[in-house]
Amino acid sequence: MEASIITSILLYLLSAAGYLAYFLLQRGYLQRAGLIVLIGGFIFHTASLGLDYFHQGYLPAANMRQTLSLAGWAVAGVFILLNYRYNLKILGYTPRPSSP
Repeated sequence: MEASIITSILLYLLSAAGYLAYFLLQRGYLQRAGLIVLIGGFIFHTASLGLDYFHQGYLPAANMRQTLSLAGWAVAGVFILLNYRYNLKILGYTPRPSSP
């Protein structure tokens, strides 16, 4: 696996831990930290998909790994948009692409 996808997986897991801590402790800074880490993971994931597109010359959805990675990226992106639009803090506890 390339470094950018491994980094995005680790950031997604760290974001999930931040949202779990927010769910349990109800501290606002934990939700904000989880969101910031999620955005970082999304950026690395976008870079990984862009590199795959650049090397292969087509949308990286040819096999199961690539398709699941693309779906995880979409879930993270939709969550970021929903969080920006509606500011639903606890929503971050549920949708987390754990294995892009």
